[in-house]
Amino acid sequence: MSLDTAWDVTSRLPDAKRIEIDNLEYIGCLAALYYQTWKDQNPDRVYVTHKVVRDRPDDQANVPVPEYITALEWTVKNQVPSILLNSFKSRGILLRDEYQFILARIWEFFGTEGGIESGGAFILARIWEFFGTEGGIESGYVPKPEIELSDAIGPPYNPFKDLHIEHSGEDEVPGVVISGTPGIGKSLFLFFLLAQRLLAQQTTIYQFKSGEFVLFHATGVYHSELVKKEFLFLPQHTWFLVDSNEQNFIPPLSFVEACNSSSRKIVMAASPRETHFTFYSKHKTFVTVWMEPFSEAEIIAARKLQGRKTPIAERALEKFFRLYGPSARAAYENAKAPDDYKTDIVKNIDGVDWDGIVKIVTDMGRGYFETKFSHLVFIARRQGKDAREWYVEFASKYVANLVYTAFDVREAEKGRDLYRQFLKTPKARASAGGLLEACVLNIFPLGGQRQMRKMTRNPKRQLDQKNQHWLFDDESRDMYALLIGHQDHAVRIEDRWQNKPSPEFASVKHIVYHGDPPEEKERAFYIPADDNQVSFDGWLYEPATDHTVILQVTVKITSHDIKPEGLQSLGSNRVDLVVVSDDNGGKDVSMPLRSANLIDNVYRLEY
Repeated sequence: MSLDTAWDVTSRLPDAKRIEIDNLEYIGCLAALYYQTWKDQNPDRVYVTHKVVRDRPDDQANVPVPEYITALEWTVKNQVPSILLNSFKSRGILLRDEYQFILARIWEFFGTEGGIESGGAFILARIWEFFGTEGGIESGYVPKPEIELSDAIGPPYNPFKDLHIEHSGEDEVPGVVISGTPGIGKSLFLFFLLAQRLLAQQTTIYQFKSGEFVLFHATGVYHSELVKKEFLFLPQHTWFLVDSNEQNFIPPLSFVEACNSSSRKIVMAASPRETHFTFYSKHKTFVTVWMEPFSEAEIIAARKLQGRKTPIAERALEKFFRLYGPSARAAYENAKAPDDYKTDIVKNIDGVDWDGIVKIVTDMGRGYFETKFSHLVFIARRQGKDAREWYVEFASKYVANLVYTAFDVREAEKGRDLYRQFLKTPKARASAGGLLEACVLNIFPLGGQRQMRKMTRNPKRQLDQKNQHWLFDDESRDMYALLIGHQDHAVRIEDRWQNKPSPEFASVKHIVYHGDPPEEKERAFYIPADDNQVSFDGWLYEPATDHTVILQVTVKITSHDIKPEGLQSLGSNRVDLVVVSDDNGGKDVSMPLRSANLIDNVYRLEY
């Protein structure tokens, strides 16, 4: 007798009612998924491969889009599940590479220390990592590298198949919380986990609403409201999947207690609000992993899976993505009326005073996006390969500029105050960079002089054969002057600093362009509008001397993303680079040798 049939559901949960397939309630939709997975045992029935539908060539977005995608789909009496259509405005769930990554990480966490002794691709791979440490391996969460190696097309590798979990008594990670920017598919990831577990016939509890849950079991699928029940009778392989939403903040204490000192696990999807993490104070062994937002290609590829029968135009999605950032939900809901979305952002920005900004930045430093302002304006990104590390940045350059403009920081000192507020919080440092860029691109064209120091080309390349480095010497005292709008010149660099009277400076014409730089250049400050087009933020051109000065704004210590194609397109005899940064950033400029050969001098300007 299997672990799933060794106990009777109704004897343990007296109020449990078997759920019938029905599209009028979410539980009936889940019953349909159960029968098409647990009972049918055919992954191809629910993992459907689609050829990506594109617009006409002239109307396509300028981004590589995959030819095929795989989606998780099921039907309820030949209809789209109402839980997808009504709650998520979706007809199917794009199988993102990110889901595989997170599962792999969860598997690692559950299989390390206590976890690997217990018996889990990027998100899925990360979950597996957490559950598979030390004690976890002993209980059955052995390493599963296949999770991330799964083919992107067709049914994914299922690590739950033939998974046998035993109680080791040493599991150290009882659960994982999937967090990240709103509108990136965290709740839909739980459906992916659920489908994988049901295909493997693993006992699972899913909670979507507070005060109730759905139990998936060998004898059927059941609804119960006994959330305060002790769940120690459940098999050790049981997972609790909790969707933390506006009606369901935290997992029931009974779920948590069932996983403490056992091999049962909780995976919760939650937006980064403090109310969703209140149980953390008593259960610090839970791990938080951060899900990456959608890429532009994913948003376009998945548009056919949305609730609309007529897909949103690619160009509309492309424009929205580049103006307002990578929230898939926001893109699908607002791409047809982006001006209304902008109005909403500006309204929320206008409603935040200086003290409000300070609190918002402080909250984000703790991992919480508490206001609509923070949800609209910022995004959370994963820091490298460690799914537990994250940072905050503006949703886009355009949004950063909206914040800058709304706070009326035309004066340099005020702009410095605002961006330095973000610099105080390490997690928000990238946001400071976005705000600094907005300051520079608004203030520098007004003209003026600024002190800077020259960086030294490092002749040693033994450790880095592909890149040339320029290093900043903190002991250097030689000051150079960047002059903008001085004596009918757009830009000039002088090799010594002299304080010049303000009346000698005038504003410089600024030109925003798309695509390649204009062939006929004029005396101006140029700003590329396409984020993915070149790798610098702006440049000044003076035709009298055929001199171009590139401005790259960064708060990173090392900057190394100047592309040779972008430099060659400028077509000047003399090109200098000015790195604009705070007092800690921009001290090591590294770029490919092909780019380095096109640069005459590199300067660092503290702002």
